[in-house]
Amino acid sequence: MALALLQLCSLLYRSTDYPTILNHLAAAAEQIPSARLMAAKLRARTGDLKGAIQDMTRYPRVCPRDKRAETEATLREWEAKPANTSH
Repeated sequence: MALALLQLCSLLYRSTDYPTILNHLAAAAEQIPSARLMAAKLRARTGDLKGAIQDMTRYPRVCPRDKRAETEATLREWEAKPANTSH
C-alpha cells in the first residue's frame, strides 16, 4: 500500500486531473489516513474550500496524535475564510 501512496503522490504533483486524483485519494483513505489529508490540501489549493473542510474534519479522528493540533489549526483557519471561496 505504501507503494500505491507513493505513486499517487507522484501523480498528484505531475497531473492536473484533480477529479481522478481525488477519486484515488478517497479510495485510499480507509487504509492510508494521510490520503484524506492530501485530498483536503488538494481541494483547498484548487479552491474547493468546502470539500477541503469536509475532508479535514474527518482526518483528526485517525491522524497521529502529534499531528492533531496542527490539523485542527488548519481546519479552523479554513473555516474562518469567507464561504464564497468554496465551489
